[in-house]
Amino acid sequence: MASEKDPGGLIRRIAQKEREIEAELVRARSEAEFIEERARKEAFEILARAAEERRKLGEKIAEKRALGARMRSDDRIREIHALEMRVLNLPGEVIDGFALEALRDIFPGEDFKSK
Repeated sequence: MASEKDPGGLIRRIAQKEREIEAELVRARSEAEFIEERARKEAFEILARAAEERRKLGEKIAEKRALGARMRSDDRIREIHALEMRVLNLPGEVIDGFALEALRDIFPGEDFKSK
Protein backbone atom coordinates (compact mmCIF):
# COMPACT_ATOMS: atom_id res chain seq x y z
CA MET A 1 0.00 0.00 0.00
CA ALA A 2 1.07 3.57 -0.54
CA SER A 3 0.99 4.40 3.17
CA GLU A 4 3.46 1.61 3.98
CA LYS A 5 5.96 3.13 1.55
CA ASP A 6 5.38 6.74 2.66
CA PRO A 7 3.46 6.96 5.97
CA GLY A 8 4.47 10.60 6.41
CA GLY A 9 3.08 11.50 3.00
CA LEU A 10 -0.50 11.22 4.17
CA ILE A 11 0.22 13.36 7.20
CA ARG A 12 1.98 15.97 5.07
CA ARG A 13 -0.89 16.07 2.57
CA ILE A 14 -3.48 16.42 5.32
CA ALA A 15 -1.39 19.12 7.00
CA GLN A 16 -1.13 20.94 3.65
CA LYS A 17 -4.90 20.72 3.18
CA GLU A 18 -5.38 22.08 6.71
CA ARG A 19 -3.07 25.02 5.93
CA GLU A 20 -5.02 25.69 2.73
CA ILE A 21 -8.29 25.57 4.64
CA GLU A 22 -6.96 27.90 7.32
CA ALA A 23 -5.81 30.34 4.62
CA GLU A 24 -9.27 30.20 3.03
CA LEU A 25 -10.85 30.79 6.44
CA VAL A 26 -8.65 33.85 6.98
CA ARG A 27 -9.66 35.18 3.55
CA ALA A 28 -13.34 34.49 4.24
CA ARG A 29 -13.18 36.20 7.63
CA SER A 30 -11.45 39.18 6.06
CA GLU A 31 -14.16 39.37 3.41
CA ALA A 32 -16.88 39.09 6.05
CA GLU A 33 -15.27 41.92 8.05
CA PHE A 34 -15.06 44.05 4.90
CA ILE A 35 -18.73 43.40 4.11
CA GLU A 36 -19.71 44.16 7.70
CA GLU A 37 -17.77 47.44 7.68
CA ARG A 38 -19.34 48.42 4.35
CA ALA A 39 -22.80 47.62 5.73
CA ARG A 40 -22.11 49.71 8.81
CA LYS A 41 -21.00 52.64 6.66
CA GLU A 42 -24.08 52.23 4.50
CA ALA A 43 -26.25 52.15 7.61
CA PHE A 44 -24.70 55.37 8.88
CA GLU A 45 -25.21 56.99 5.46
CA ILE A 46 -28.84 55.90 5.48
CA LEU A 47 -29.29 57.30 8.97
CA ALA A 48 -27.63 60.57 7.93
CA ARG A 49 -29.96 60.86 4.94
CA ALA A 50 -32.90 60.10 7.22
CA ALA A 51 -31.82 62.90 9.56
CA GLU A 52 -31.75 65.32 6.63
CA GLU A 53 -35.22 64.16 5.63
CA ARG A 54 -36.42 64.88 9.16
CA ARG A 55 -35.29 68.46 8.74
CA LYS A 56 -36.90 68.75 5.29
CA LEU A 57 -40.12 66.80 5.68
CA GLY A 58 -40.93 67.18 9.32
CA GLU A 59 -40.49 65.12 12.44
CA LYS A 60 -43.21 62.54 11.90
CA ILE A 61 -42.35 61.54 8.32
CA ALA A 62 -38.63 61.48 9.04
CA GLU A 63 -39.08 59.27 12.09
CA LYS A 64 -40.79 56.64 9.94
CA ARG A 65 -37.98 56.74 7.39
CA ALA A 66 -35.30 56.59 10.07
CA LEU A 67 -37.01 53.56 11.57
CA GLY A 68 -37.12 51.89 8.16
CA ALA A 69 -33.45 52.70 7.58
CA ARG A 70 -32.55 51.30 10.97
CA MET A 71 -34.51 48.12 10.27
CA ARG A 72 -32.74 47.71 6.91
CA SER A 73 -29.34 48.27 8.49
CA ASP A 74 -30.18 45.82 11.29
CA ASP A 75 -31.22 43.28 8.64
CA ARG A 76 -27.91 43.78 6.81
CA ILE A 77 -25.93 43.36 10.02
CA ARG A 78 -27.89 40.18 10.86
CA GLU A 79 -27.11 38.85 7.37
CA ILE A 80 -23.43 39.61 7.89
CA HIS A 81 -23.41 37.89 11.26
CA ALA A 82 -25.14 34.86 9.70
CA LEU A 83 -22.42 34.78 7.02
CA GLU A 84 -19.77 35.07 9.71
CA MET A 85 -21.28 32.12 11.59
CA ARG A 86 -21.27 30.05 8.39
CA VAL A 87 -17.60 30.90 7.89
CA LEU A 88 -16.77 30.02 11.49
CA ASN A 89 -18.51 26.66 11.11
CA LEU A 90 -16.77 25.89 7.82
CA PRO A 91 -13.39 24.50 8.88
CA GLY A 92 -14.52 21.24 10.48
CA GLU A 93 -16.68 20.24 7.55
CA VAL A 94 -14.14 21.32 4.98
CA ILE A 95 -11.27 19.63 6.79
CA ASP A 96 -13.24 16.38 6.97
CA GLY A 97 -14.01 16.61 3.27
CA PHE A 98 -10.41 17.30 2.30
CA ALA A 99 -9.14 14.53 4.60
CA LEU A 100 -11.57 12.04 3.07
CA GLU A 101 -10.57 13.16 -0.42
CA ALA A 102 -6.88 12.78 0.47
CA LEU A 103 -7.44 9.28 1.85
CA ARG A 104 -9.30 8.25 -1.31
CA ASP A 105 -6.48 9.66 -3.47
CA ILE A 106 -3.83 7.82 -1.51
CA PHE A 107 -5.74 4.56 -1.12
CA PRO A 108 -7.75 4.13 -4.32
CA GLY A 109 -10.38 1.44 -4.09
CA GLU A 110 -10.69 1.66 -0.30
CA ASP A 111 -14.17 2.39 1.00
CA PHE A 112 -13.87 5.31 3.40
CA LYS A 113 -17.24 6.20 4.77
CA SER A 114 -17.89 9.74 5.91
CA LYS A 115 -20.14 10.51 8.86
